[in-house]
Amino acid sequence: MRKILCIDDTPIVLKTLEIFLKSEYDVTLCEKSPKGLALALTGDYPVIVTDIRMPEMSGLEIVEELAKAQVPCQCILLTSHSLSSFDSDVEKSPLFFKYVQKPVKKQDIVSAIEEAFEDLSQ
Repeated sequence: MRKILCIDDTPIVLKTLEIFLKSEYDVTLCEKSPKGLALALTGDYPVIVTDIRMPEMSGLEIVEELAKAQVPCQCILLTSHSLSSFDSDVEKSPLFFKYVQKPVKKQDIVSAIEEAFEDLSQ
């Protein structure tokens, strides 16, 4: 099964992602962004789904750290805010793949994940 790491500080979002994804993927959930970064840095997760705004470390910072470490992955960023409110520098990162708007819909997240795995295989 293909592995995915989901990082979000909101337990209900993590539970929703688990319900949406567990039948198709090996899903690891992490509620703390520093622990999520540590897991992501192992390189064991080709696709990482992370919230953008979290208290200890943002999803944008996670993408930056993974890019510095040259971890081979694709990052899908979750947001409940307007996409125009973010610095587009993260979009220049080779690890940034796509934004998905909250509340997350199953079709949107599964589609983004499938596209990320397809992109990685090219």
